[in-house]
Amino acid sequence: MTAIDLLATWADRPAAERRLSLTDLLRGARHWPRVVKGPIVAPSRDAAVLIPVFGDDEGLHVVMIERAHDVGTHRGDIAFPGGSCDPGEAGSAAALRETEEEVGIPAASVTVVAALSTHPIRSGFVIWPYIGVLPARPDLRHRSREVARSLVVNVTDLLADGRWRQERWPGADGHLLDFFAVPGGVAWGTTGDLLRELLEICITGRTGRPLLTRASRGSGTRDDRRR
Repeated sequence: MTAIDLLATWADRPAAERRLSLTDLLRGARHWPRVVKGPIVAPSRDAAVLIPVFGDDEGLHVVMIERAHDVGTHRGDIAFPGGSCDPGEAGSAAALRETEEEVGIPAASVTVVAALSTHPIRSGFVIWPYIGVLPARPDLRHRSREVARSLVVNVTDLLADGRWRQERWPGADGHLLDFFAVPGGVAWGTTGDLLRELLEICITGRTGRPLLTRASRGSGTRDDRRR
């Protein structure tokens, strides 16, 4: 089963069987390797994002943001909280700091459980993503000026009927891009890649079967930098 087939196969299951939990995530994250998705070309700048998750009786949820439309970079995009790493700053520390600044989730309340694939992007940044577990649903009333709104998405709903699709874009070197419909928008690009990887981890944790290939996410070269 390929990485691409994994999501399609899971999406075809009855709704009651598709529900993903925090337990599934933690099981799948135990030995999840970070790989590099594409070449890192110098000069580049490091940035980090946090994928904040929490569990409740309805399953696993992820916190996302819509970037402001009038300030900052990637205006109007559905994304995860994060930003540039300070000189000498570890990626996980930068992700936690930026998340607290942008949406008010205290860094001390987050447990980082996995580092996802490294993403070099066309703007010259190298994105270092981390999954962080929250103790409960966060209070998201705080936001920085660079954030238009915060949203909470049930991870299982990402594969509900009509929510997920793939397109092959010439601008992405002909690779398939993932698009996920979320409340009030669509997550795609690097954010779509990260949602795919989050789902792969959860499904692997549920089934207990590792992916046979990770070709859809990059070179497969293990990357332990910026831990």
